[in-house]
Amino acid sequence: MGKAERPNIRAINKQRLRQDILDAAGRLFSAEGYQNITFRRIAEEVGYSQSALFYYFKDKEEVVKALCVQTFEGLSQITAKIVDEHPDPLGRLLQMSRAYIQFGREHPHHYRLVFDPSSELIGQNRVEFIGEIGREQFSMFRQLMADCLASGAFAPGDPGVLSPAWMSAIHGLTSFLIIHAHSPWVNPPVLIDALLDRLVVGFEHASPESRPTGP
Repeated sequence: MGKAERPNIRAINKQRLRQDILDAAGRLFSAEGYQNITFRRIAEEVGYSQSALFYYFKDKEEVVKALCVQTFEGLSQITAKIVDEHPDPLGRLLQMSRAYIQFGREHPHHYRLVFDPSSELIGQNRVEFIGEIGREQFSMFRQLMADCLASGAFAPGDPGVLSPAWMSAIHGLTSFLIIHAHSPWVNPPVLIDALLDRLVVGFEHASPESRPTGP
């Protein structure tokens, strides 16, 4: 019997330090703003020298991009499992929506860095970069909406319009729950259920002909 391979402790420690840097940067960027945080400040937060950080990242922008990629990787793992476990299109869409909200509440720093348009991250290339690394997730939501329309779960419509409309509501509630995470008057489960219930009712019955046109 051959010897079991020993874990590469050095590689594990490098990966752990890289993750520590990302976690520290996420906290600092979210709490104090990207422009107000220096590489030196991140190093102090982690407890390492600034030169140690340059071994992993060349600058702040690279740290931010790594955080964004990591966020979408986490979401992809969650959504892949949901797709496998829920054959019903509406069930998948609802579970995916709950997963997004839960992910945002559990990883508020990462979520705000990626989805908050006021975060001033990645300069002028922010929209293009987020669109590229998040393409799989955005396409998956669009396909889920198309499946719900095709199955008759929702009233007829354009998935290219209805998908971002649905996602904007989910992101809005997620951001609200992150901002008011410690507010005693906010009841997350009740709000999540209320939003999803109302969204389903609206998407089941709403059509251009049924909307009020004004006085």
